[in-house]
Amino acid sequence: MLQLILKILYVIGYVFLVGPPRAMQMLESANQEGGELAGQPLWKVAIVEYIIRGGLFLVAAVLIEETVGDVYFEMYKIDFFFAALIIAGGVHALFYLMAFGWQVAGGANRSRLYRFGRNFAYAVVPAFPAAGLALFWQQFNQQELFSGQLVNQVFLATWGVFILAGLIEALLVSRQPMGLDETLQEKINAQS
Repeated sequence: MLQLILKILYVIGYVFLVGPPRAMQMLESANQEGGELAGQPLWKVAIVEYIIRGGLFLVAAVLIEETVGDVYFEMYKIDFFFAALIIAGGVHALFYLMAFGWQVAGGANRSRLYRFGRNFAYAVVPAFPAAGLALFWQQFNQQELFSGQLVNQVFLATWGVFILAGLIEALLVSRQPMGLDETLQEKINAQS
């Protein structure tokens, strides 16, 4: 049961751009099977992967908009939250490329660099329930939703606090980040 829950969380994180990229695994698979991406540099594969993930993200966004309806989609400013996911996912992918594709840093610093980008992306997750609580508070107190910038401030403040916590964690912890694909883990272990 736990494995099923973890797989579901992985798919959700992957589709909503917060989960870790799998460009290294895609490249390794393409090289082994002689696929279209065989022999390409990692950065090209990462861009292709992000485009594919972006397409999945757009499909999910449209499905959510169709499910809740245009009125609620606009009322709850869901597009603002989708924009935050795009930013977080873009930063995650950029730091993945910097650490493992372009190898801007070496050894433990590579893991630390990636960990910061990953933590930046993951920091957006607690901001969603915090914004939901702010919306609930406004509705409970019969205030106009999103009035006074309360929801935006709560969202951004929560994200900021967790970014700071992620930065501190990235500075203190030097071990290899968990959740990377097997190919990348093997590559990091071989270089250590």
